[in-house]
Amino acid sequence: KKVTLFHTEFFFSGGAEHTLLETIEFLQNSGYSVECYAPYVNKKTCFPDLIQEYPISSLLPNWLIKLPLPREIFLLIAAMLAPFLMRKFKSSDLYYGANQAGPFFAYVAWLINRKPYIVYMPYPQSFLYPRQIDTEFGEQSDMGILIKIFIKWIKPFFKKIDLSIMKHAQEVITEGTYAQTLFQNIYQRNCINCPPGAIPISVKELNTINRFEGTVNLGGITISKPYILLTNRHMPKKKFEYAIYALDYLKSKYKDVNKLVITGSQNAYTNELMKLIKKKNLENEITFT
Repeated sequence: KKVTLFHTEFFFSGGAEHTLLETIEFLQNSGYSVECYAPYVNKKTCFPDLIQEYPISSLLPNWLIKLPLPREIFLLIAAMLAPFLMRKFKSSDLYYGANQAGPFFAYVAWLINRKPYIVYMPYPQSFLYPRQIDTEFGEQSDMGILIKIFIKWIKPFFKKIDLSIMKHAQEVITEGTYAQTLFQNIYQRNCINCPPGAIPISVKELNTINRFEGTVNLGGITISKPYILLTNRHMPKKKFEYAIYALDYLKSKYKDVNKLVITGSQNAYTNELMKLIKKKNLENEITFT
């Protein structure tokens, strides 16, 4: 059996992308032939040490995605060309649409090729059904003005498409009972609650690791233990400030807790965090990798 997965983009080393990598590996280990596509794929910025091992490709030609255009433009181009792009996936037995844009491509593939599809989303479409945190910080805050205007223009039309996507999906999978309730209330259909899991190491192996002494090398930076590790995409709604305030408090209470390590690509939000770190005099205690 052949499964084709669709995702929004592979640009960040984020949780959504890592979940897709785990999904691909699980399906391959289960005996399926797997391929994965997204409008934009950058293997230098999205888990560069891992992604080469996975069958992930761009829906668009390489020469096109190399053009110096906003990433959202590639998503729009792929969406407009979807009826033509999806024809090459006729040999697949199942389509799997993940996250915000993936379900749309799986839906179009179903329309063209009449093969079943599954939807996997952690929460409903954010620009159709924004959460409080999306409204507070702006889900599309980093998009250009033209993209924002386009999204506002197509919103009524896309809401109908979104309802159809969820209606015709063979299964809708989401994360946690709260999200499951949201989906079932909005789309009036049953949804499967399937939060991403973890692969824990054995108790024996865990007991042999000294978590409080020694050093760890991260990206060429040597960090002494113990330390607090924060791994997330740098976005205001992730509220990294909480970790900085927590370190400031813990440092005053416990002498051994005096380091915070933050991974991820830096951006304008990172600059705001730098200002807070300087204000708290924590420049020597916080490391960005």
